[in-house]
Amino acid sequence: MQAATIDTVLNLAEKMSEDEQIIFLDLFKKRISERRRNEIAVNGKITLDAIKSKIAKFGTVVDFLNDIESE
Repeated sequence: MQAATIDTVLNLAEKMSEDEQIIFLDLFKKRISERRRNEIAVNGKITLDAIKSKIAKFGTVVDFLNDIESE
């Protein structure tokens, strides 16, 4: 599938009725939110797996800074 330019998408959207434009924006926002939720879920699973396997470290900001300085 060929990627559409922003200008192409805007031109197509301008040809829609106002109701269709509102529906389009609503659907697009929902898709963006869903992608972000999925990304957060993946990051959460990675974090939980790191905690379970004792890879994750806990501490203060000072502990973190000391850890990265010693690496």
